[in-house]
Amino acid sequence: MTTPDGPRGLLGWLAGMVEGANRLAGLAAGLILLAMVLMIGREAIGRYFFNAPTDWVVELSGFLLVGIVFVSGGYILLERAHLRVDIFYARFSERSRARVDVLGYLLALPFLGFVEWQSAVLAWDAFRFGERSMIMRWPVYLPELFVPLGVALLLLQVAIQLGRAIAVLR
Repeated sequence: MTTPDGPRGLLGWLAGMVEGANRLAGLAAGLILLAMVLMIGREAIGRYFFNAPTDWVVELSGFLLVGIVFVSGGYILLERAHLRVDIFYARFSERSRARVDVLGYLLALPFLGFVEWQSAVLAWDAFRFGERSMIMRWPVYLPELFVPLGVALLLLQVAIQLGRAIAVLR
């Protein structure tokens, strides 16, 4: 049985697991952001006050930024904090909002599926060919894994939200 709050039984348990993973990913993204702020702050102080710059902060910050952006996507959707034209959406009835949501989620699924596939191929190729970063010579596949991981979490959250929107329409 499906309710507007979500499915019950096994599907409800799976939805809870996905949402828990997305909450954990959102927390991880926040902690990564804090680490980036501290790293960049340390770099600025070291560079300008002690003439002790590092060469790894910019590269690592770029890798971590990719992680923040992609890993937090499912959490942002879970919290409904993504961008939306609320000036119109907020005035719609619950059923009309559900119709808009269903359409948006149905359009998002193939796009996200394509991004998932291509980002996984890209990360696999980086691993297979032993690609390394320019400055620190780190394996490139590690930060590239943030993309398929984050998109997978977002895809699962889209599926959950789609089920909830359909339940409103029933």
